[in-house]
Amino acid sequence: MIKYNKIEFKKSSIIFIYGENAKNCFYIISKGSAVSYNYFSENYNIYHKRGHIIGLINAAINIPYFETVKAEEDTEVMEININELDKITNTNLIKKIYDHLTNVMEIRLNQYFYVFSKEKNIPLKKESNILKIAEIYKNNGYDDAAYKMYNKYIELNGQSEEIKKSSLE
Repeated sequence: MIKYNKIEFKKSSIIFIYGENAKNCFYIISKGSAVSYNYFSENYNIYHKRGHIIGLINAAINIPYFETVKAEEDTEVMEININELDKITNTNLIKKIYDHLTNVMEIRLNQYFYVFSKEKNIPLKKESNILKIAEIYKNNGYDDAAYKMYNKYIELNGQSEEIKKSSLE
């Protein structure tokens, strides 16, 4: 059984501040909701509700917060020390953490793609640009990111000769 603290945040309370050093803990929202104001690109906001995890990446790798998180209503969280991660045995919670990490990586990848496409003047609406970006990732050693981009292209367009050629080279 992991140890945790129950913390309550009143409506409009700030939970994390962008750029502030991460605490040695993360939160799982048990009641209420919160919003993350992300300043990475064009004020991209993420809404959190009961069961969502916040602050895990920052606590795990000890880096400043990516966003400011504010309680949208009276909110209660479970505060879990990062050192308790290896003690988690509940498979539902392990899956929730895995899904959260996957989602965060996908969000970050999309944000980097957005910034990169703006810098390189690549229109965002054309699916074929996904292959261009995937190729750039692949050529620079980011095989995981390229793989995600190729999979997204297949999801949107189905398997094609263009994707077979790009992924085999």
